[in-house]
Amino acid sequence: MAESNPNKDCLLAFGLLGDCTSVSLLISHLAEKKLADIASLSLNLITGANLIEEIFIPESIDEEDFFDEEIEKIKNGESLYPPGEEPGETVERISHNSEQWKSWWSKNKLKFRQDLRYRVGKPYSPGSLIDTLDSFYLSDMTRKLVYEELVIRYNADIPFETDTLVAKQILVIDKYRKWDNNTRQRYKPGLW
Repeated sequence: MAESNPNKDCLLAFGLLGDCTSVSLLISHLAEKKLADIASLSLNLITGANLIEEIFIPESIDEEDFFDEEIEKIKNGESLYPPGEEPGETVERISHNSEQWKSWWSKNKLKFRQDLRYRVGKPYSPGSLIDTLDSFYLSDMTRKLVYEELVIRYNADIPFETDTLVAKQILVIDKYRKWDNNTRQRYKPGLW
């Protein structure tokens, strides 16, 4: 199913599982606009490559705000603004560039063993999950899932909320790091 007709949940599952054998499959779905965000997220969850690109997001156009001649320009595909002055914002995101990912993977794939699970480029463990909580480029939803992994798989129930102040999140992540230091010997990193 995954190769013939994947959906976002399937691609996210590959990232959360940390299966490095799915990297090529994930790269192949970067070209699909509806799947590129989740494929790049999953790639980053597995590899920790943090391949970042800047994109410009134009402000949405509401035709009610324009004069008739401006609406006509829009319909004819003409720009309303001089080059470089279009309203919107430039943001950073995990790269959707499949060539960039292919290049990174070809240089780094030997660092990954197929019999291990990975999270942010490290064998899957409480420590790598904590590093994921601390990642700047992951969505709140992803970080909530990681928190649930810590609670369910490792019984590490230190309350963590993504919608609290960053300073409070940092304190909780520090508590998780201390917990990990005290329990690290119980877990073999990367095992399925």
